[in-house]
Amino acid sequence: MKNKKKMLIITIVSIITILAVVITAIIIFNNSKTKKEEKREIFTLIYKDEENYYYADEKEKIYTFTGYKKIGEFKNGLAIASKEIDKERQYAIIDKNEKQIVKFGTYDDIDTTGNDKYYQVKKDSLYGIIDEKGDIILPIEYDKISTYDQLDIFYVEKDDKYYYLSENGKVICETEKKGYFNNSISYSLRINSSYDYLIKIDNNYYNAKTGDVIFKDRERINFEYNILFENNKVSIYDKNLKLKEELKDQNVLDIKIEKTDSNYIILIETIKKDNNTTYQKYRIYDEELKLKKEVDDINIKYATYVKCTEEYFYIIESDGKTSGDMKTRTTLFNKDLKEWAREGSVSSYCHVNSKNEIIFLDNDYKANKVYFYNTKGEKVATIENHGVGTAYICGDYIALGNVKDKNYSIYKQNGELVATGAKYKEVLTNKIIALERITSKENSVIFENGKEIKLNNYDWNLYGETIIAINLSEKKVKTYDKQGNLKNEFSDITGIDKCESTYITSNRYVLLKSKGKIISFDTVNNKKVFEFEKDSTSGDYAVQGNYARSGVYIIELEDGFYNFEGKKLLDKKK
Repeated sequence: MKNKKKMLIITIVSIITILAVVITAIIIFNNSKTKKEEKREIFTLIYKDEENYYYADEKEKIYTFTGYKKIGEFKNGLAIASKEIDKERQYAIIDKNEKQIVKFGTYDDIDTTGNDKYYQVKKDSLYGIIDEKGDIILPIEYDKISTYDQLDIFYVEKDDKYYYLSENGKVICETEKKGYFNNSISYSLRINSSYDYLIKIDNNYYNAKTGDVIFKDRERINFEYNILFENNKVSIYDKNLKLKEELKDQNVLDIKIEKTDSNYIILIETIKKDNNTTYQKYRIYDEELKLKKEVDDINIKYATYVKCTEEYFYIIESDGKTSGDMKTRTTLFNKDLKEWAREGSVSSYCHVNSKNEIIFLDNDYKANKVYFYNTKGEKVATIENHGVGTAYICGDYIALGNVKDKNYSIYKQNGELVATGAKYKEVLTNKIIALERITSKENSVIFENGKEIKLNNYDWNLYGETIIAINLSEKKVKTYDKQGNLKNEFSDITGIDKCESTYITSNRYVLLKSKGKIISFDTVNNKKVFEFEKDSTSGDYAVQGNYARSGVYIIELEDGFYNFEGKKLLDKKK
């Protein structure tokens, strides 16, 4: 009996323990998910008159603030506000519901800093720092305080002495330079897989968090990925900042460091030769800074890394002669550093099709030809009489601009001609290309899937995921998705003889503006929802602001503010 009771107790305890673990895991998951999904609240000033400030959130709710002298920009839901109280200008920090996080009169002045988390406050001619909750970070005892961007570092002056402080008030270092807030604080160094910021003062580099001296007596350091260039010498440090390797090259004038999508680090050095000329060499390292490949050729005048994809990158080596005599070598590397190369190209373009395959364009100005290569280095096509001025990618298609007549031709990546005699308009994304055909006076759009839509006499542009095309002579508006499928067609645009501008918000509302009318279309419900006509008694109106960029979709007209469905949100005072 005792054993059964004991087993029952153990079972109950076990169940409770398991439930506690599960519940804790769920809470942690939900909290992390909420934190991950948390986004910045949209809260935008839309209007100000003599008495009031009017703000709107992304749900179109209007907030009115009355009796304030000034309200600053809301950041992280808070703003600095000032009022005339007892004939004095007083300051506070408020939220959108006018709750005072820091009450009026607490400080003589409140100001923003370079860091959104902090505010600078003033009391009796001395300065301190508070956070968003109003808690004091640095006491109010300094003659001057400066901050730097979003870093938790402060430069302070006190009793004719000058310091850099961490956010907890710890002295990182002291400097003799008054008002010296050096931009070199933006340097970052990778230490133990994280990045720490350094401050350079009097040729010493300090860790901005700990105050430790990292490098002493260094006039100039260029560094990234712990590869340092100092005193014409390149040094490589491990993650604990221990010297791993010093490169033997002497007279290094400069270095460039690039990181590929496949996480290789390319170090390109410019080296001075005995006759005072220069050449470049490059090394390719893995993430642990182990050397994987080295190319050292005194004939390389320029070595250039070109980003391609996660699978491929390439380096162009040039001897630096004039374009007609220039000798170049373009080497394509895959993520395993397998390579193929070709000689003699003047310029190259790397293009990626929808299957993540690379097609190289080798542009030969002298022969006025363009060669297409596949990833194996095999020539798959030759385009005659077409020296390339510019090349653009569009899915499985390439637009080549001719050097001579500036016209464009569209090719498949096997060299097959799709369209020619085209005046290139613009590549709106890497999936869409726009053409204005000169010979037939046709406008068209070609998509990555090869679909072509003809938009003769249409003026059009891309907004988010939607193309808006307008034909004023036929009084039509069409919208397409990015695959070229027709989404909507509207014909009720009478009164718009010249479309001055178009907008689209949240991929839903299309707004057309002309001198005498504004029309809004709902592309979800496929209907016109709002039309505003000029009132002859009130004079010309103007769409003075479109707040779509901030996430608040409001139209500002002469008499007030409207949403895109035509609902008036706020009157303007006459």
